[in-house]
Amino acid sequence: SFEIVARQSKAKFVTGLSATVIRKDGHHPIIFMNCGAVRYKVDDKKQAAERPFAHKVIVRETNFRIPASFEAGQYTAIHKIYKALLQNDERNRVIVSDVMIAIKNNRFPVILTERVEHLETLKNLLQNKITNLIVMKGGMGKKQRQAALTALESLPYDAEKAVLATGRYLGVGFDE
Repeated sequence: SFEIVARQSKAKFVTGLSATVIRKDGHHPIIFMNCGAVRYKVDDKKQAAERPFAHKVIVRETNFRIPASFEAGQYTAIHKIYKALLQNDERNRVIVSDVMIAIKNNRFPVILTERVEHLETLKNLLQNKITNLIVMKGGMGKKQRQAALTALESLPYDAEKAVLATGRYLGVGFDE
């Protein structure tokens, strides 16, 4: 882990670079303990303005509503809401439809989800529709990861393909 490597380092100075200094898993104090305070921060809006492409959000309406079983005004754990969201058939059909439109337009979609259960649902919906569906998720062994990357790298540029992955696996720092 980062912490073990940082502790074993005999360097006089330690520099840390991160796109996600504040982490969902709560381990950011470890980064500060080992690297010190943030010395420089890039402004997202300035960086976005300098990029040669437009940033836009496309809202996709679905019929998803919080289930009535989640009592109004009562606390509902977020993981229960996420589970209801990822199990919504119409929403998943919209995702698959959007992916297939991208494929039809000779695009190379990358589909990210935070939940392995959702990844499996989408995989089941897409695997018979896309010639080359590369699935990547945490927990893959070294041979599985290498096979997926080799499969992806061996595909011709214009081949029908998509990558389906968990955000944690194919998130910050993935540069294959």
